[in-house]
Amino acid sequence: MTILRYTASADNSITNTFLSHAENTLRATGSNVGAADILDIYSIYGRRSSSAGFSSELSRVLIQFPVDTISADRTSGKMPASGSVVFKLKLYNARHPFSTPSGYKIDILALSREWQEGIGLDMASFKDTTDDIEGSNWITSAGTDLTATATWTFTGLPNATTTITITDYEGTSVVFEVDNNNDGASGTNVAMDPATNDGAGMATILVSSVNASALKITATNPSSGVVLLTQDKAGTVGNTTITLSNYDNWNDNTSATFPTAFTGGADNTEWTTIGGDFHASPKFTQTFPVGNEDLSIDVSELVEQWIDSTKTNYGFMVKLSNLDEAYFSSSTGANNGSIIHNTDGIKGSRYIKKFFSRSTEFFFKKPVLEATFDDRQKDDRGNFYLSSSLLSGEQNLNRLYFYNYYGDKLADIASNAALVPTASFYYSSASVPEGSVRTFRNSSNTQITVLKSTREKAGVYYVDVAAEKSMVTSTYPYLVDVWKIGSTEVLTGSAITPITFKPSVSPTRSKYVISMPNLQSEYKSDSTARLRVYARKKNWSPNIYTVAKNKPEVLIIPSASYRVLRTIDDYEVIAHDTLGTTLSYDVSGNYFDLDTSLFEEGYQYTLKFSIYDGYANAYEEQPYEFKFRIIQ
Repeated sequence: MTILRYTASADNSITNTFLSHAENTLRATGSNVGAADILDIYSIYGRRSSSAGFSSELSRVLIQFPVDTISADRTSGKMPASGSVVFKLKLYNARHPFSTPSGYKIDILALSREWQEGIGLDMASFKDTTDDIEGSNWITSAGTDLTATATWTFTGLPNATTTITITDYEGTSVVFEVDNNNDGASGTNVAMDPATNDGAGMATILVSSVNASALKITATNPSSGVVLLTQDKAGTVGNTTITLSNYDNWNDNTSATFPTAFTGGADNTEWTTIGGDFHASPKFTQTFPVGNEDLSIDVSELVEQWIDSTKTNYGFMVKLSNLDEAYFSSSTGANNGSIIHNTDGIKGSRYIKKFFSRSTEFFFKKPVLEATFDDRQKDDRGNFYLSSSLLSGEQNLNRLYFYNYYGDKLADIASNAALVPTASFYYSSASVPEGSVRTFRNSSNTQITVLKSTREKAGVYYVDVAAEKSMVTSTYPYLVDVWKIGSTEVLTGSAITPITFKPSVSPTRSKYVISMPNLQSEYKSDSTARLRVYARKKNWSPNIYTVAKNKPEVLIIPSASYRVLRTIDDYEVIAHDTLGTTLSYDVSGNYFDLDTSLFEEGYQYTLKFSIYDGYANAYEEQPYEFKFRIIQ
């Protein structure tokens, strides 16, 4: 099992785009689309203009994966150690009828703050906000499902000229006057009559022209020095209603306290920097020449940092590069409201790149963190060559395995990872050791008679052996391996038939016949099946001795790979990968382990094989197909 896929545990798109083409001020900074089935990345330049210059509208993606599960798989031995695994972030392109950019770059960085996914769905009018729900947006990383309350304290006597000003993060303000008499004063009148001294009353302010996802509220009376302490709270996008209640003693010339509530408010945790907080490094970049490509990028460095806790796993920030996000120059050199200061940006638009989110109905389009590694076992017991001067030192090595099974599970010898067996070789007579111990060479080209094995993983050990021609004779043409723990013999292997390497007088291209003798028609999901691949050369003509044997001779193919297609539409579920899909082999032939959790239930799939052709210096796909179905 050399491919593991981990589906995203949370994702969301955050944006500061304008809510509509018609209005000039409102942005969707408080919107949440954490439950939507699409992730948006885009940059729009110049749709609005102001004294500050042309506008910038951006959308970025937050996405997180279950690194705890990855760590557990490594601890259990399901995945090898750091340095042996390639982790790729994979997002799948979603086709759409809108303009798609081309020739742009997307950056992937590590988020540096905890965030919430949210349950919003509306990606058109952005009416789903983080008010009254948990979730992240352009301004805030998380929200608490509470009704926000605040105490407003006037430091002087309010009167008809007292104003209440509501300002959003875009700088748009609405002014209300405490004036029940409609005397024509500037601002929108509010039914708060300071002449009433009945000890009770209520005023309601209807907010419709500010982006109330995050508000700042102040009140002043220049003539009498009335000041309301500034409050920063969240409200609801759209026609937000703010209620002021339980006020009294307007005329007593003393300070008055007004318990105040936002209907449908929420206490939020803001990003330190609008648009999301992330580490500057490591940074991974993929170029999209056409624009509709999938994202597939090696992020191993960051994932390993998450696993070893060098960084805390808050997930990925996926965004257009600084050069591809819209230009905006703030007079202060800092971000302005919800607009990001970016003088390296492009004075043009990069819209719109869409990926499928983890909520998509399409099984193979969900964002995944894919781990691939080479855990194939190349057991040369049935493919054991004598050393040749025509081959390199590495090519002359033969690898033999020792497996320590307890029941049906591999286990370290005596539960001690440091305890490993040694291997020696003898002549073989009917698979029984005979004669004196034979001399061979190790990977350092040193002549030895005993070789300490290497622990590959729990219960699996191997030795690499270079077999000199003197190890066998015409009288004793076979070898047998003997394994010991200390001085105690614990295993005698099967007979080994050494092969003499022979060059060819002409280039040849081999053709093969392939079968899968143990392939079943159906497999349950969430299981692992070991599949055997039998191969022989085409037009093979056995002699009478070969025909008379119980089993045909096994042809071991050192370099073979598989891929898997969904039969109904030939969608490639697993592609050829010389790291993750190369076949193992042992004395019985080639094999591989298939993780059925990689496949959607209810569909039939097709296996195809490629074999390396030394003449063409490339893998050549074989004309054989093998089908199976995944059931629940």
